[in-house]
Amino acid sequence: MPLFLPLLWLARMRTKCKIVLTVHEEFDNVPLRWFVVKYHNLWYKIADRLIAHSPIQKKNLPVSLQEKTSVQPHGVIYRDLPTRAPKKNVVLLPGFINEWKGHDVALYAIEEVKRMLPDVKLLVVGKAHDKKYTERLHGIIKSLHIESNVEWDSGYVPEEKFLEYYKTSTIAVMPYRRITMSGILAHILSWRVPTIMSDLPVFEWFTKHKALYFRNGDAHHLAEKIIMLLKDKSRQEKMSNDFGVLAKEYSWEEEALNTLAVYHELVPEGSP
Repeated sequence: MPLFLPLLWLARMRTKCKIVLTVHEEFDNVPLRWFVVKYHNLWYKIADRLIAHSPIQKKNLPVSLQEKTSVQPHGVIYRDLPTRAPKKNVVLLPGFINEWKGHDVALYAIEEVKRMLPDVKLLVVGKAHDKKYTERLHGIIKSLHIESNVEWDSGYVPEEKFLEYYKTSTIAVMPYRRITMSGILAHILSWRVPTIMSDLPVFEWFTKHKALYFRNGDAHHLAEKIIMLLKDKSRQEKMSNDFGVLAKEYSWEEEALNTLAVYHELVPEGSP
């Protein structure tokens, strides 16, 4: 993997090809981040164009690289009229289980929500990437006595079953501590699931302030938002409709045209 970018450089030296790279990560979770970032930025210089998924991500690049960076949001599968049959007070937390996704924050919030809504159910769906963290989460569940309020599906989840969770959940939560862009959020918009998420700039930008946001890491604030949204059916409906509009704007068809325009800037139609 570390040889991928140098190999591109060699290809560039031997041919007249244009190089377009998509910048995905900020590498906050890797050892020696400063070195990894510096290494990537060095090779990004050979690219004719960079594509970032958000303006926040673009701003994190050196100024010299920002000048040749286009922003193309993550694509969303647009469904004209998705069939949803939400169950009562089911809160979905989808995606791989890692500490930076804030599952612990969600558990503490659910314990508080339970006092107001005893039948609330947190549905955790996703593979346990961090086993130690997963064990810690199970310990939190026991210590908070919320075993009956948490349903856990961290084994292999076939795509059909995974998508079924989006159809049947009342709302979703995304208590991420950090993120550059999220495929899970694309699914949420696609299925128009009313969602509460951390007040991360990327989330607010991508959803155009149409979701509900809580202070990053604040379980009490998340609990307040969950109770509010579960009780407010009209707000759920409005958010669902707003997400449908966003899904159409970010549809893969639209993103394909936008990305094609970037390539046409580098290689105009009809050029050899």
